[in-house]
Amino acid sequence: MRVATYNLHAGRDPFHRPSLGGMATALKAMEADLLGLQEVGRRFRDRSDQAAFLAEELGYTLRFAATVNRAPGRPEEGRFGLAVLSRWPIIGGRVFPLPSKKEPRAFLFCLVETPWWGPLYFFTTHLGLDQTERHAQVATIIRLTEGLPGPVVLTGDFNARPEAAELAPLFARWQEVQAACGRQEPTFPTMEAGIDLIFCPWSWRVLRTVVFHMPCSDHYPLLADLAPDGGCA
Repeated sequence: MRVATYNLHAGRDPFHRPSLGGMATALKAMEADLLGLQEVGRRFRDRSDQAAFLAEELGYTLRFAATVNRAPGRPEEGRFGLAVLSRWPIIGGRVFPLPSKKEPRAFLFCLVETPWWGPLYFFTTHLGLDQTERHAQVATIIRLTEGLPGPVVLTGDFNARPEAAELAPLFARWQEVQAACGRQEPTFPTMEAGIDLIFCPWSWRVLRTVVFHMPCSDHYPLLADLAPDGGCA
């Protein structure tokens, strides 16, 4: 199973130039089965529907969660938030708000029907900029994923280095893919920090991780090849 996480920076490169086409080309080449995306716009700052465009380009199923909505009552207009793209059918899902101080944050859940391993609980999120805020958000994520009857994969931009105290409950509950490979390659070049993370069950094998150094966003995508060996989160 190939999983990736990527903060799209609203479809713009580090110099704020439109780069969605380059992102689509790169994501196709990555050939991930499941993608957790952050900072995705749907006719937010311009007229492009970034989520729908990427889903169509890849031929994947889409789930979107708006954290900012500038056009209430018009579901395809003026929204910004999280997206999941899946090669496989998404048979259920839900959006959970996270405790936030300023910019609203959320936790997007998708139940994915995988072809060989049965249902998978796939999540993506984008945590806040304040440490106290992130403590509360992580506590909420731990509570929401407690007791699920199948394996969990969690992706996202956590806005904190892996060693940050507020992320410790996540590292205790699951294994993080770069840590499992003894790596800590930066995914956010400005900070030289690996703040984009993928978590999976401890019983799974992490076969490899790759950070793609592509200039389409202010973040680099992180990809992991995982071998689900029958364990649950």
